[in-house]
Amino acid sequence: MGHFFATNREFRSRRGADFKDQFGNNRTVKGDVFLFQNTKSRLSPGLGEGVPSPEEFRLIRDAEKGAEKIADACRNEVQFDEATQTWHPHPPMLVVWVHGFNNSVGAAIARGEEILAGLKANGLRPVVLSFSWPSDSSIAGYLPDRHDAKDSAISIAKMMRLLHKMLNPANCEINVNVVAQSMGVLVVREGLNEYSREAGYPEKLFFLNEVAVVASDVDNTSLDFDGPGLGLLSLSRRVTSYSSKHDGTLLASQKLKNSGSARLGR
Repeated sequence: MGHFFATNREFRSRRGADFKDQFGNNRTVKGDVFLFQNTKSRLSPGLGEGVPSPEEFRLIRDAEKGAEKIADACRNEVQFDEATQTWHPHPPMLVVWVHGFNNSVGAAIARGEEILAGLKANGLRPVVLSFSWPSDSSIAGYLPDRHDAKDSAISIAKMMRLLHKMLNPANCEINVNVVAQSMGVLVVREGLNEYSREAGYPEKLFFLNEVAVVASDVDNTSLDFDGPGLGLLSLSRRVTSYSSKHDGTLLASQKLKNSGSARLGR
């Protein structure tokens, strides 16, 4: 199946409970990451076209085997031509989606499905891995969310370490891409800094193919090589920032929460 779900939220499996209600708003104690796979191809009518029910995700108990499942799914989405030794219509592709502030588990999964459907509608055959960090799912939780976003760095680093094991960065068979929105950019930035630090801050270890940051709720210096974006830039072939000067939410963030610091996404 083309959609996986990962989270560092506390998870307690309860028989009969809805999938999305089995997660809390607290981080796992050691930064552990739970990984789930969508096990069915049918759609759930109640959630709209293209969106599977969250109950169709099943826990993968062995994280390393989970990374192998992701790699296999990426390869199964495309075809390898033995005669030309090339992939059709493109090399295996993984898109890691990281949501922003004020998002629930259900919202993160639904947006991941939208990304998957949109890419497929444009002729691509990706696998999407939606990562949900412990956002409080409320506007009043902005400041706690910022703390949780930064504290999720160790979990992003752990997830990237698992994904790295299935790749050879020097001859990357699977293109790993990242899409992060709003405060999710802070999660990714801090996580890749942690991962880069563990690797000894390598220069131009192009582990990630494309990174798209959308409406980024981080300082506008976050993509400076000599700033907090060092890990993100050193691990990525290309980083694209999508911004709008009319983004009222980021203007409020700049004025009210971040001491007037200009936001990258505005």
